Amino acid sequence: MQRMSRAIGWAWLGLSSLATALFGLWYYQSYWRWRACFNSEGNCWDGVVNHHVQNEVLVAPLVASALALLGGLWFVLTRRV
Repeated sequence: MQRMSRAIGWAWLGLSSLATALFGLWYYQSYWRWRACFNSEGNCWDGVVNHHVQNEVLVAPLVASALALLGGLWFVLTRRV
């Protein structure tokens, strides 16, 4: 039973690290990269896409997935073999 919970912990760790990486990339591409370009109305036109300052809300799923990653890491590291 303990081996199964450890395997679930490792699976959780893998999925949460993938989610953290994907949300981090999404946040970077949608907001962080363009943060110096926003005008007084909160828009940034890069020639193809109009980016909005409201995209900073994408940090919420990034933080949630990072917390899930830390929780999974704590779970895996504190379990005895």
